[in-house]
Amino acid sequence: SGDVGNVDINVGDGFEGADAFIDAAGLDVGNFSLTSRALALNIADADDESSITTATTVGDVSLVASAAAASIDLGRFDAATTVGAISFTGTGSITWDGAAAATTVGNISGSVAASETVDLTAEDAASLIGAATGTVGTTTVTGAGTFNVDFGAATTVGNIDLSGMDATTSASTITLNSATTSGLTYTGSSGGDTFTSGSGADTITAGLGIDTITGGDGADSIDLTESTAAADTVIITDDDNVDTITGFTTTGADD
Repeated sequence: SGDVGNVDINVGDGFEGADAFIDAAGLDVGNFSLTSRALALNIADADDESSITTATTVGDVSLVASAAAASIDLGRFDAATTVGAISFTGTGSITWDGAAAATTVGNISGSVAASETVDLTAEDAASLIGAATGTVGTTTVTGAGTFNVDFGAATTVGNIDLSGMDATTSASTITLNSATTSGLTYTGSSGGDTFTSGSGADTITAGLGIDTITGGDGADSIDLTESTAAADTVIITDDDNVDTITGFTTTGADD
């Protein structure tokens, strides 16, 4: 049989897809688009289940929960070494278990509404995006909700921009792997963020809110400047490079 073409599932009611939903050994899957307009769209949503099993290439991934009552819960991509751009609209909640085998991943972008969560690596510590020696594109997220992602051991991860998450309700948890040696620019949201950097020389702007920043190896530059002081936490784990931290305050809630 030939490759699997584009997959487009657009539902206004509940939808349940089983484990190994697409089981295409050694073949390619085209663009993969899920849209829920109401209720839950679940594919391989139980623990240790896979939505795409042995396909090695998956095109662009689009996840759209277009109403507050809508949700998407998607199992992992097991064997995909190439995944295209990942986009999402989180008017409702979205969870995915990632693509831990992918050595090439496109840009990640989307929005998440207040009181909603988009988590691209949701299930457990093995749920990751990006594999050893790989490359992941940039990440750009807007909205007033919560965004979470854990990156695997990719060598290169692009810049991360959460400045469009400009509400005090915005929040994020983003973790890079120590194998990531490319320097990147990270800009936090206006809410409470938790960011763990990799081993490159990163430029980190915490943003507003009460943030926790963990600097990895590499000569990091961390800017805590805020228009409203907040009690940020900075953890330095590097023992052989000079990190720079600016933006401490001496009044109010000290950084």
